[in-house]
Amino acid sequence: MYRAYQDRCENLTVLRGRIDFREDLRRNIMERQRTACTFADFTRDIPENQVLRQAAHLLSECGLVGELASDFRALDYWWSDIQLTDHDPNVVTTFNYHRLNDHYRAVHQLAGVLLRWLSPGGLREIGAFRPFW
Repeated sequence: MYRAYQDRCENLTVLRGRIDFREDLRRNIMERQRTACTFADFTRDIPENQVLRQAAHLLSECGLVGELASDFRALDYWWSDIQLTDHDPNVVTTFNYHRLNDHYRAVHQLAGVLLRWLSPGGLREIGAFRPFW
């Protein structure tokens, strides 16, 4: 899976990255056991992967039977460190591709199509929820 750096701000017991002084004063003015830190985290939990997890999760729960269903349940389990979100299916058109992630383009487009058909929120403009099987 593709990984990227994401800026994060957390209230930690140990210093990591840079101290966010404004946030530190706001959160920890009385007790000084924690420090508000801003750091870049190299993670798989990025929107490009969240869309793939969302599609795999919906496919694991849509009523498929046999090996295919167990494969999607396994994918959903393996990607459990990626946040399960409710992205709009059109979010895949906003992704920027470059030489390191260009091979994800077709998978993202397929995930967008699946999200349109599998999620009730993906069919807001069409009307009622209709599964494709």
